[in-house]
Amino acid sequence: MNPPYSKGRAEEHLKKAISLMAPGGKLTAILPASMKGKVFDKKLEHSWSALRSNEFKDASVTVVILKLQHMI
Repeated sequence: MNPPYSKGRAEEHLKKAISLMAPGGKLTAILPASMKGKVFDKKLEHSWSALRSNEFKDASVTVVILKLQHMI
């Protein structure tokens, strides 16, 4: 998923997506770099990428990729 970033909406969208995850499910999200390292659900394994800058044409934004999955 690639949620909207303005006005804190990325976190709001991510939390909603987490609430919809099926048991054993996985979720990958492109998020603002400022969210790196946050824990959104202690029952999920969080895997963060390195920061990526200027990856999108005409948008000078730094992002991070988060992969979430249920811990077994």
